[in-house]
Amino acid sequence: MIALLHAAAWGVLLIAVVPYRFQVGSMVFGLGLGVTAYVLGVRHAFDVDHIAAIDNTTRKLMVEGRRPVSAGFWLALGRSAVVVVLAVLIATGARAATGALLDDSSRVHQTLGVVGTSVSGLFLYLIGVLTLVALAGVVRLFRRLRRGEVDPAGLDTSIAARGMLSRVVRRLTGTA
Repeated sequence: MIALLHAAAWGVLLIAVVPYRFQVGSMVFGLGLGVTAYVLGVRHAFDVDHIAAIDNTTRKLMVEGRRPVSAGFWLALGRSAVVVVLAVLIATGARAATGALLDDSSRVHQTLGVVGTSVSGLFLYLIGVLTLVALAGVVRLFRRLRRGEVDPAGLDTSIAARGMLSRVVRRLTGTA
């Protein structure tokens, strides 16, 4: 199945992309870009987060008494499907909006510039606030540790129980 998917992708590149020399601005989408995307995609498949996700899923399935034989395949297929769907949506949207987006004086270009900058700025402020909240929690825990209110042996448990993400993950995985 994996070989078939690779062959299909190369077939699409060689039959439907390369001969037509698709172009956006001065960039030509051809064989060189396809090979580069393929090699970077294969390298990306071996990133630590992917290996950890497959490992965690495999371990969870084994604990549940199920066979995790194809866990990695389905994870990769799901992620690839999302990438393909998003690429098609982006290409369709870019084709429809190219003129308005490339014209610096267009209202769409100016509005999206303000929106993009505002969203980025708000996200950075949110990260800053969340970091300050986390820092305050760590400082409080450190002070409790110095006063002897927290057992040093149980410190890992105290730290692991903190934070919104750890609470959500504990509920989802049933490790509460």
